[in-house]
Amino acid sequence: NRLILVAILIAILAACQQAAPKIAFADLPEGDATRGTAIFQKGINGSTACATCHRTDALTLVGPGLGGLSQRAGERVAGESAQEYLYNSILRPAKYLVSGFSNLMPPDFETKFSAQDIADLIAYLMTL
Repeated sequence: NRLILVAILIAILAACQQAAPKIAFADLPEGDATRGTAIFQKGINGSTACATCHRTDALTLVGPGLGGLSQRAGERVAGESAQEYLYNSILRPAKYLVSGFSNLMPPDFETKFSAQDIADLIAYLMTL
Protein backbone atom coordinates (compact mmCIF):
# COMPACT_ATOMS: atom_id res chain seq x y z
CA ASN A 1 0.00 0.00 0.00
CA ARG A 2 2.73 2.43 0.96
CA LEU A 3 4.68 1.70 -2.22
CA ILE A 4 1.59 2.30 -4.37
CA LEU A 5 0.90 5.59 -2.60
CA VAL A 6 4.49 6.74 -3.18
CA ALA A 7 4.27 5.78 -6.87
CA ILE A 8 1.00 7.71 -7.26
CA LEU A 9 2.49 10.76 -5.53
CA ILE A 10 5.56 10.67 -7.79
CA ALA A 11 3.34 10.43 -10.88
CA ILE A 12 1.22 13.38 -9.73
CA LEU A 13 4.28 15.52 -8.97
CA ALA A 14 5.87 14.63 -12.30
CA ALA A 15 2.68 15.59 -14.15
CA CYS A 16 2.54 18.92 -12.34
CA GLN A 17 6.17 19.68 -13.17
CA GLN A 18 5.67 18.91 -16.85
CA ALA A 19 2.87 21.42 -17.39
CA ALA A 20 3.93 23.98 -19.95
CA PRO A 21 4.42 27.49 -18.58
CA LYS A 22 1.65 29.97 -19.39
CA ILE A 23 4.24 32.50 -20.50
CA ALA A 24 6.08 31.11 -23.52
CA PHE A 25 9.78 31.75 -23.97
CA ALA A 26 9.14 32.97 -27.53
CA ASP A 27 6.74 35.62 -26.17
CA LEU A 28 9.22 37.31 -23.84
CA PRO A 29 9.92 40.97 -24.59
CA GLU A 30 13.40 42.46 -24.50
CA GLY A 31 14.71 42.47 -20.95
CA ASP A 32 16.11 45.29 -18.84
CA ALA A 33 19.06 44.05 -16.74
CA THR A 34 18.83 47.00 -14.33
CA ARG A 35 15.23 46.16 -13.50
CA GLY A 36 16.21 42.48 -13.34
CA THR A 37 18.81 43.30 -10.69
CA ALA A 38 16.08 44.74 -8.47
CA ILE A 39 13.89 41.66 -8.99
CA PHE A 40 16.83 39.40 -8.13
CA GLN A 41 17.66 41.37 -4.98
CA LYS A 42 14.16 42.18 -3.67
CA GLY A 43 11.62 40.03 -5.52
CA ILE A 44 8.44 41.47 -6.98
CA ASN A 45 4.69 41.00 -6.45
CA GLY A 46 5.30 39.09 -3.23
CA SER A 47 7.81 36.67 -4.78
CA THR A 48 10.81 35.37 -2.90
CA ALA A 49 13.94 37.29 -3.88
CA CYS A 50 16.45 35.16 -5.81
CA ALA A 51 19.18 36.55 -3.54
CA THR A 52 17.54 34.75 -0.62
CA CYS A 53 19.03 31.48 -1.92
CA HIS A 54 21.55 32.40 -4.65
CA ARG A 55 24.78 34.34 -4.51
CA THR A 56 26.11 36.13 -7.58
CA ASP A 57 29.57 34.61 -7.16
CA ALA A 58 30.44 30.90 -7.34
CA LEU A 59 29.73 30.17 -3.66
CA THR A 60 26.73 28.14 -2.56
CA LEU A 61 24.17 29.76 -0.28
CA VAL A 62 21.09 27.50 -0.40
CA GLY A 63 21.09 27.12 -4.17
CA PRO A 64 24.10 27.09 -6.46
CA GLY A 65 26.21 30.22 -6.81
CA LEU A 66 25.50 32.04 -10.06
CA GLY A 67 28.94 33.47 -10.86
CA GLY A 68 29.76 32.69 -14.50
CA LEU A 69 26.18 31.60 -15.15
CA SER A 70 25.95 33.37 -18.51
CA GLN A 71 28.80 31.20 -19.84
CA ARG A 72 27.53 27.91 -18.35
CA ALA A 73 23.83 28.31 -19.15
CA GLY A 74 24.25 27.93 -22.90
CA GLU A 75 26.18 24.69 -22.45
CA ARG A 76 23.85 22.95 -19.99
CA VAL A 77 21.24 21.59 -22.42
CA ALA A 78 21.92 20.76 -26.05
CA GLY A 79 19.77 22.85 -28.38
CA GLU A 80 18.85 25.48 -25.77
CA SER A 81 20.25 28.99 -25.69
CA ALA A 82 21.50 30.37 -22.39
CA GLN A 83 18.37 32.55 -22.19
CA GLU A 84 16.03 29.60 -22.78
CA TYR A 85 17.85 27.54 -20.14
CA LEU A 86 17.43 30.40 -17.65
CA TYR A 87 13.75 30.72 -18.56
CA ASN A 88 13.22 27.03 -17.83
CA SER A 89 15.28 27.25 -14.64
CA ILE A 90 13.00 30.01 -13.36
CA LEU A 91 9.60 28.67 -14.44
CA ARG A 92 10.27 24.91 -14.49
CA PRO A 93 13.05 24.53 -11.93
CA ALA A 94 12.72 20.74 -11.60
CA LYS A 95 13.36 20.32 -15.34
CA TYR A 96 17.15 20.58 -14.96
CA LEU A 97 18.64 20.25 -11.50
CA VAL A 98 22.26 21.13 -10.92
CA SER A 99 24.10 18.08 -9.59
CA GLY A 100 24.12 18.02 -5.80
CA PHE A 101 21.04 20.23 -5.41
CA SER A 102 17.37 19.51 -4.80
CA ASN A 103 14.47 21.51 -6.22
CA LEU A 104 13.85 24.07 -3.50
CA MET A 105 12.80 26.83 -5.90
CA PRO A 106 9.48 28.49 -5.12
CA PRO A 107 6.84 26.97 -7.43
CA ASP A 108 4.86 30.18 -7.91
CA PHE A 109 7.14 32.42 -9.98
CA GLU A 110 4.84 32.15 -12.98
CA THR A 111 1.97 33.61 -10.94
CA LYS A 112 4.19 36.34 -9.47
CA PHE A 113 6.20 37.34 -12.55
CA SER A 114 4.95 38.95 -15.74
CA ALA A 115 6.59 38.20 -19.08
CA GLN A 116 8.51 41.49 -18.66
CA ASP A 117 9.68 40.49 -15.17
CA ILE A 118 11.00 37.17 -16.49
CA ALA A 119 12.75 38.89 -19.41
CA ASP A 120 14.29 41.45 -17.06
CA LEU A 121 15.50 38.76 -14.66
CA ILE A 122 17.03 36.76 -17.53
CA ALA A 123 18.74 39.92 -18.84
CA TYR A 124 20.30 40.44 -15.41
CA LEU A 125 21.34 36.79 -15.05
CA MET A 126 23.07 37.05 -18.42
CA THR A 127 25.39 39.68 -16.88
CA LEU A 128 26.69 37.21 -14.30
